[in-house]
Amino acid sequence: MSTKSLLINSSNSKTEVKGKWHLFEEAQPFIQGIETGQIADEITAEALNSLISGVPSPWARARLFGFAFPYTQVEANIRTSGLIEFYEMLVNEWKGLIACIALFPNRITISEPIYLDKDHPALFHLPAALGRMLFEDADLWCDPAKLATNPDEKPFIQLIYYAGKLIGGTSPYSLVFTAAEYGGLPQTSDMPWYKGGYFHDPVQMKVLTNDQLQKLYLLVRNIIETNFLEFEQHINSNRQGKAPLDYNGLKEFLRKWKDEIRAAGTGIVDEGTLDASLNFAPPYHPLFQVKQSLYVYPNLRISFKGGEGAIEVDPQEILLQEDYILEFKQTDPRQPLEQAAVHYLQVPNPDYNPNQPELEPQKLYFPIPLSEKGLLIFKNRIGDLIAPHQPNEHELLGYIKPNEYKLVVELHLVIDGKKLTPISKEYELEPIENERHVIAWPNFISQNWTSYYLYSEFAETDPGTHLVPFFKAASDQSILTHNRSGKILYADSKDMGETPLRVEKLVAYPDLTLDSSFHKYDILKTNMPIAGLELRKHLNGEDRVLGYLIVKNPEDDSMGDRKIKDLTHSANHIEAVVGLDFGSNNSCLQFARTNGSEIQPVPFANRRMFLVGAEVIDPNKEKIALPHELYYFQNEPTDNGQIKSWLHEHNPNYIQPGMKDQEIAGGVPVFKPNIHIKDMDERTITTNAGTLHHSMKWLTEQKDLAKKKAYLKTVWLNACADLYASGYMPAELRWSYPGSFSNAERLQYEVLYRDIVATCPIEGARVELNEHPSTEAEAVSNYALTTGRSLDAKNVFLGIDVGGSTSDILVIAMDREARAFRLLKQSSVRLAAGYIMKAVSRAQAKGFRQALLHYHDHPRSPVRIPNIRTLEERPNTAPFFLNAIFDRLKGQSFEDFYTFLAGEYPRLFALPAYMTGLLLYYGGQLIAKTIGEHAFLSQVNQVDLFPFGKGGRIFDWLDAYPGKAHAQAFYNQCFQAGFGQGGEQIKLFKKDDIRSDNKSEVAIGLVGATEQQRVKTDDQLRLNSDIFGEKGFKIFAQGQQAQELRADDIISTRHFEDLQFGLEFPERFESFEKFLDIYLQFVGPATTGMLGNVRSLREQAQQLSRELKGFIMTDPEYRKAQDGSTDVFDYKHSMLVLEGMCYLEKMLIPGLFNV
Repeated sequence: MSTKSLLINSSNSKTEVKGKWHLFEEAQPFIQGIETGQIADEITAEALNSLISGVPSPWARARLFGFAFPYTQVEANIRTSGLIEFYEMLVNEWKGLIACIALFPNRITISEPIYLDKDHPALFHLPAALGRMLFEDADLWCDPAKLATNPDEKPFIQLIYYAGKLIGGTSPYSLVFTAAEYGGLPQTSDMPWYKGGYFHDPVQMKVLTNDQLQKLYLLVRNIIETNFLEFEQHINSNRQGKAPLDYNGLKEFLRKWKDEIRAAGTGIVDEGTLDASLNFAPPYHPLFQVKQSLYVYPNLRISFKGGEGAIEVDPQEILLQEDYILEFKQTDPRQPLEQAAVHYLQVPNPDYNPNQPELEPQKLYFPIPLSEKGLLIFKNRIGDLIAPHQPNEHELLGYIKPNEYKLVVELHLVIDGKKLTPISKEYELEPIENERHVIAWPNFISQNWTSYYLYSEFAETDPGTHLVPFFKAASDQSILTHNRSGKILYADSKDMGETPLRVEKLVAYPDLTLDSSFHKYDILKTNMPIAGLELRKHLNGEDRVLGYLIVKNPEDDSMGDRKIKDLTHSANHIEAVVGLDFGSNNSCLQFARTNGSEIQPVPFANRRMFLVGAEVIDPNKEKIALPHELYYFQNEPTDNGQIKSWLHEHNPNYIQPGMKDQEIAGGVPVFKPNIHIKDMDERTITTNAGTLHHSMKWLTEQKDLAKKKAYLKTVWLNACADLYASGYMPAELRWSYPGSFSNAERLQYEVLYRDIVATCPIEGARVELNEHPSTEAEAVSNYALTTGRSLDAKNVFLGIDVGGSTSDILVIAMDREARAFRLLKQSSVRLAAGYIMKAVSRAQAKGFRQALLHYHDHPRSPVRIPNIRTLEERPNTAPFFLNAIFDRLKGQSFEDFYTFLAGEYPRLFALPAYMTGLLLYYGGQLIAKTIGEHAFLSQVNQVDLFPFGKGGRIFDWLDAYPGKAHAQAFYNQCFQAGFGQGGEQIKLFKKDDIRSDNKSEVAIGLVGATEQQRVKTDDQLRLNSDIFGEKGFKIFAQGQQAQELRADDIISTRHFEDLQFGLEFPERFESFEKFLDIYLQFVGPATTGMLGNVRSLREQAQQLSRELKGFIMTDPEYRKAQDGSTDVFDYKHSMLVLEGMCYLEKMLIPGLFNV
């Protein structure tokens, strides 16, 4: 009777003896010969996959993968079985899974081991249930090493995820296997072997690049050649009499596939690494751990072989380890990011359309995607890494992954002379907060420069993105690391004690609840150059590093003409002397060689380096200043060394303890012309960013001293940087002071300047302070003698240096007998340009302000000032805008401005006429006294008038209206009247050819005059030059008879100590009235017509004698002298000029504008 198989027929079964058991030794041929009827024709392998996946055992799929390898290695003529086709499909899936793991390890996540504890008491505990169904194979699923020492070791499985989606797991039968269903995977645009929800064989599909074939080859080779034998031994080491798991089919399959991969590629080598580590647990870990240590030598040569001086490196740790990276936008096409001070990884923008370039930029920019270890490997060679000069050099490049808009980074390393398969990683993009800035200063480095600054609008206390600086040595550009740990030193590193690095917080956004109107920024100072910024951001509940911005090396050509300079090895610096003229409204710095030659202005060059953001480009000075232009070093070079005496303070809550009088921290000198001004008073300007202090020169309170010190320290810092970058070394600082300063005020400044020179940031510099500072009048006199003007026995120089608060009047003559030029008089009065500023702010001076607006709006006006119309709403802000107009005028535009004002508002010119006329009247008195005191001046018949300072241009107003001839006549009339008898024999000539140095005269005079050109004077001259200028005063010294004073008597402090009882005022001020007659005749309708009716102005002068004493006693300077803060009463002033100031304030200015 014939027999029949009830379940399976096989064409390869043998006939055996009936009724006798036998060994089934031919399972493989039997399975290959299984007759499946029409299954091969009527059912696909995919359908069979679905059927088999439904086999009751949950481990059926894992086992089937293990069975698949030997059964696919059959001859072609018998590969017709549907089951074999199913196995082939499984193997192709397995190949696709292995390729996915090899090529995208950064997208792969391996779970921690999930232990399958069959003894778990819970009835429906899934892992326990699965563990119980492993039966006799449970040992195969354990860690063999642990099982050898612990019989109770539990089996485990690790799940494999791709971009967060489950795709498979580990198995001792096939190493890994795919899940039954893993459709809808994300991020598969670059994985063409994933189709229809399943993996396929990418080699057979011919979809891999040569680099991808190389990486796949490395993984397969690592499995079969390097680690499989040990794996097989370990897996079978705990079988305890059970048949070992047979891996012959898998090994044969892997060998063939390895060779197939190699054959498909070009130049496939055995060395290399995957892009990232895969955290499989033992015993699988060695199979998938494909990395090979690299050895980096000091010259950046990389080898697989170690040697002397080489550092061992894990190549998988070179690239940035996070999955995110920041993306930067180019905000100003005039300042392309490729020319920035830091390196960016530049990537072509796939959305760029050359036909519509305005829609999308051509390039995208990212920070350098290296890890901290990577930075320390490439050090100062980052520029070469992202833009190699030769084909066979290390290279870091990137591209945007299509569809998914991710950055893919490839690191191509040259190892042992060959550029091997790149290490690759992809990153999700995180945008940087727009319109924020990080600015370093200065734009050079040197081993000898000790002060570097960083302004950052990514405040440390502000949640979000943080850009944390790290530093380098100027000598060799090496990044600073901690001595013990070797870690990079950051600004927030806790332990810097053993390092040369010192970091100070100057300004810090406070950790307070502040509204959005408070600008967020920090400023720090360090003694070492900034190497770069680590970009940190809090994402998904944790702090992450999202790349690095690395400051370019000095002389990097990519920066164009804005290259960073390395001054460490520059030639010996030339010693220079610096002259600093600190004025009420304007200051000036000049320098020269120590012998007085090669005089140059301190340029206040823009030395800001933008590490993030773009500089403001505003050639026409039309844009409102941004916060970083008010809180940090200035960005506009100045003319002739001149800057505003303005200090913009920080919010007091931002200033760190002990920093209120320090450079930058105590406030920032601002000479940006366009400031959004909201309000103004006599000492401060309220801006959109806070408070701007002005007119600080005469302030003496402690808080004001701190502001002045912060201003002057920062100005000095700028000067030191400019000199050092130009090849000079400051050797001496010379300063001057007004002749009207008290001894206490002079001493106060001397202490201040001594502190300033001690802060020179140049290692080895020894800066001296002039032991005997000169008065501003002496400095101006020295300047006058350097101009080449002729001075002989028949002429004298009358210099009037007009400032914002004071005017210095000086008389210089040649003393042939003494073979010297002598400064014979230096008087200081407080009749100055500030009066015009006060006048324009009066509520009644609307016509003056309207004239300014009309000039500004005129099409031919060279001046454009944002928000100038604020002066209409707030007249008290008008001085700021008038000053802004003056600061923008150059050359002929001054005369055009005066001419325009004359046409719009002619009565205004009565004000400069009054001030200049009174100064010249008093100047005539001084010269008359001087000639009378010195016989060698008996031949003088000419006085050369030199108006100095920015305010000196007040003498030019009358040249425009009523004209030069009228002005010359008026000036001579005032001068000769003041001179008195014989004055008509002396002619006054105004010299106009020195205007190019307006406001620079003092600073130039401090540094430029040679010994032969310096005037000779004595220390007491400033105390003995001022004269009463008015007769009729009587002094009553206690216990003595009254003494009547002459107009040419020297005035001293004793005349003012007891105004109530010690000084008798005359009923009439004859000298002043004499001047007033000349003035009113000039401005009245009979001469120039500036004023239509001058009768009331003449009549009001009769009240002057009753007003003057009260005017003096309420003078802030007089009250300061009386308050007892100093031991000596030090107030003195020409009475004639005080009379003129009283009349000006109480009568003339109200009379001019109350019409």
